[in-house]
Amino acid sequence: MQTVKERTPLTEPVVQPFTEQDTEWKTRFFHEHWGGTLMISRGVTHHLDTHPGFIALLEGNRAGLLTYHIQNQECEITCLESLKEGRGIGTALIEAAKAAARDADCTRLWLITSNDNVDALRFYQKRGFTLVAVHRDAHHRSAQAQATDPPHWQLRYSYTR
Repeated sequence: MQTVKERTPLTEPVVQPFTEQDTEWKTRFFHEHWGGTLMISRGVTHHLDTHPGFIALLEGNRAGLLTYHIQNQECEITCLESLKEGRGIGTALIEAAKAAARDADCTRLWLITSNDNVDALRFYQKRGFTLVAVHRDAHHRSAQAQATDPPHWQLRYSYTR
């Protein structure tokens, strides 16, 4: 007779706003995962290390982050990174961003991703975001683009409450 091992339930991620203690880790994270703290979105340069946001903790360890920028009653997610896929980290961070946008009376929460990030496209759609624009060759117009980067499109997703 074969016995079935009892599954240990996975712990839920804990999401909290950035604190001063996260500053050094956040800056190091951007350098390691994004190559720096600057990001350009629709012609606007963002200093990700200065943006408000959230950190996700899983079993007490930093497991992901989300940064956002609010302007003209719109909230743009400027960075979303999960270090452990399939554990609910990205979803928990998105829910925190939705709450922050509501608290700031934003009329829209939006983000940009590239068409080659198929997992992200599926992820955002499953969480209620709608594709609202395609910006052809936008990556090449970005100051961060390298001449050797393959052409691709940026896709703008929007979540309206």
